[in-house]
Amino acid sequence: MRPAPFLLIAVLVFGCGGPSQPVPEDSKTQGQVQWEHIKTWSGKGSQYLDSFPAEGALRIEWEATPAADAATPGAIKILVHSAISGRPLAAPIVDHPGEGKGVAYFSEEPRVFFLNVESQDLDWKVSVSERVR
Repeated sequence: MRPAPFLLIAVLVFGCGGPSQPVPEDSKTQGQVQWEHIKTWSGKGSQYLDSFPAEGALRIEWEATPAADAATPGAIKILVHSAISGRPLAAPIVDHPGEGKGVAYFSEEPRVFFLNVESQDLDWKVSVSERVR
């Protein structure tokens, strides 16, 4: 048995509701994590990077490409250190063979940090952002 055409039209017209309302701009970001850029570094080989204060929740974006003079690409490690004591705060947050890119997250009590990039035969770029409440 087929439904009557007017019944089908009534369901389509009244079941769809009214036009959708735009979402207010301030509610679009509720519940989303916001990140504030701190600094970006680039280099070749191993380096201790500048210190920076942060509340503790960090996003570290990295990219490594083969150096122009490298026969074979090496590896990259990134460690987060306390700028006060100098000690590493965890195992390497990045430990990657060869070229690549990625994002690593790190959380610690508020303090002054610095990064140690250990790299062999790679050009690299590292960017740090801090979570904003």
